[in-house]
Amino acid sequence: MTQPIARGLHRCHHPTVSSVVLREGPFMRRAFVADGPSGSRTVAPHSHRTSLRLTVLRGFIAHHTFTEGRYGSPVARRHSYRSPLLGGEGLSKLSLGWAYAVQSTTLHKGDHVVLAHDQIHTVEWSDNAVWLVDEGPTMTEDTTVLIRPGLDRMDTDGLYVPMEDDVYRDRLDLVRRLAAGLGVTP
Repeated sequence: MTQPIARGLHRCHHPTVSSVVLREGPFMRRAFVADGPSGSRTVAPHSHRTSLRLTVLRGFIAHHTFTEGRYGSPVARRHSYRSPLLGGEGLSKLSLGWAYAVQSTTLHKGDHVVLAHDQIHTVEWSDNAVWLVDEGPTMTEDTTVLIRPGLDRMDTDGLYVPMEDDVYRDRLDLVRRLAAGLGVTP
């Protein structure tokens, strides 16, 4: 059974990112707020349950897409993933190693990218970046995560901490101000 995502989460997908749900339902809209600098500002390459549109409100995003192929030595293992946030068991179904070609694009304030649900991607963000994600209808329950060979799990310990009401309101106000400045309805 699918569970609703909390309206605000600290440490969402990464220790320095929080998320704020702006609209729930089959066409969910969330904002992601980078809460400060970190050594690594990226998440494991992954696909999604829905097609989506990512729009940068502040800072910049380096967007990387991955295409599977035979390019030499395996650089990642493909896993099936069902989010524990939605009642899933996390990683499963380890597959053989694959090599991937990477295409990168830098998105600045006001830029957007549209992704099919099965497209594997990741993002790197600048300090204090903010971006919107508009989700389409659910296309699948299983997504794909790429993990470097030698690793057999994805560490989510300490992630996905529910946000306090006052922090949620502050993040929501920030996102609304930034979106209004670009003529985007949050």
